[in-house]
Amino acid sequence: MDIQQVPADLQKAFRRLGGSVDLLREVAQIYIEDHGHIAAELRKAVQRGDATATERAAHSLKGLSSNFDREQLIERCDRLEKIARAGDLTEAGQLLADIHRETVTLSASLQDFVGSKSSGD
Repeated sequence: MDIQQVPADLQKAFRRLGGSVDLLREVAQIYIEDHGHIAAELRKAVQRGDATATERAAHSLKGLSSNFDREQLIERCDRLEKIARAGDLTEAGQLLADIHRETVTLSASLQDFVGSKSSGD
């Protein structure tokens, strides 16, 4: 598979991973499997008002999402991580809603890619 066959929103990740479709699929599968657990932990932490757990979960989700160059998602996770570190979760609800929308979109894109029939490098 060459870069023209990789969805446009995954091409940067494809290049960064050395043009390996198999590696991109593996990293995508990790995101699909892990993001839901991290997002649930993030939601629970915000609901509890637990700034430390919010900071930790936002950092984890930011790292996981950074593999796919989703700048708005990364920036929102970073913002949530920073406000949680400062102990101020007043913006957390809106950030959490935005993060949720973006993780759903990314996950759907990755599921489509992982489920596509083309394979090989």
